[in-house]
Amino acid sequence: MMNKQQEKWAGEFGKEYTERNNDTPYGLEQEYIAKYGITRTEMNLVFLGEMSKDLTILDYGCNIGLQSALLKYIGFKTMWGTDINTDVLFEAFKKNNIKSMIYYDALGETLEFANIVFTSGVLIHQSPETLGGVINEMIRLSKEYIWGFEYYADKLTEIPYRGNTDMMWKGNYCDLFMDMGLELVKRKKYKRTDGNIDEMYLLRKVKS
Repeated sequence: MMNKQQEKWAGEFGKEYTERNNDTPYGLEQEYIAKYGITRTEMNLVFLGEMSKDLTILDYGCNIGLQSALLKYIGFKTMWGTDINTDVLFEAFKKNNIKSMIYYDALGETLEFANIVFTSGVLIHQSPETLGGVINEMIRLSKEYIWGFEYYADKLTEIPYRGNTDMMWKGNYCDLFMDMGLELVKRKKYKRTDGNIDEMYLLRKVKS
């Protein structure tokens, strides 16, 4: 059974989000310049630029695959994507040539394991009650790395989202992964032009 947030994103609310953000990878780059003064590709290179491009990446909450497309542009060969709104998966494959879009079910049983599992602007929409489960699922699906980019605050803080309550929280998501035993590789805060802060982080699973 889906929770409140999942139901919203899987339905008309998620469809409206896609329609608002139905852009191109180039358009996304321009949005990042306007918001952060730097492109998403420049951020990607800071965190993944020296990694082997043969590593497989799972985009957890991919929408139409813009982030994955930018990773393909810098050389990564195998991109998978998953999203609670299954309508967008075909769009991601058709528009952005993502190699294999994987359907996500409630148990994650159909998902493949990837070297890097990443998400951007997805954890902020998970309720405090379900956030731990999502984090655990991302860790389970990762062979080695977790990579994220989320709205930052010292502690989990609810904020209104497009007139809705109980739909967005800023927080210290990097530390939440570290609390689950992952080790920090790199983290960096990016100040937005509106004065708010987002944080990108890369973590590694500790080998037993």
